Amino acid sequence: MIQGFDTSWLLVGVLVVASFVAQAFLLKDSTLLWFIIDERRLRARGEPAEATVLELEPSSWRINKRRVIVLRLQVRQRGHPAYEARTRTTLAGWQMSGVMEKGMTLEVRVDPKDPRRVAVVRPLSFPRPLNALLPRADNVQAMRDLQRLRDEGLISADEFEQKRSAILERL
Repeated sequence: MIQGFDTSWLLVGVLVVASFVAQAFLLKDSTLLWFIIDERRLRARGEPAEATVLELEPSSWRINKRRVIVLRLQVRQRGHPAYEARTRTTLAGWQMSGVMEKGMTLEVRVDPKDPRRVAVVRPLSFPRPLNALLPRADNVQAMRDLQRLRDEGLISADEFEQKRSAILERL
């Protein structure tokens, strides 16, 4: 033992770290780590289906600065009746020509053992293009709206730059 060093504090620190690690693996449904692992696994092994967005809500989680969105979906899987499911996703990696909103169609993967578990693969359609959401006459407001969409993770960085350039050309 080192003189003047109390090993009981070291033990307390180890126990605190161990409890955080145990939480990450035991509380599967509420942790970001399990969300990422499950989504990747489901995208790779799930059965293909289509889904329509019934409701969406941004969450407080972020992955690589992209907001995680909670979706309520109507899922249509071949050979099964349509049903509702909830899932979470980010918009990262999508080459978007619009924004995520109610009514859009998504390609999804469904867990064959638990059809309530759904992972979003990519969008199949957009109800409205991004241009329809931005006011044409007020360029300042259009820039604010565009910035808000990017900050909320609803559009990609590439889409932001494209639309920003178009607005600046109108000035």
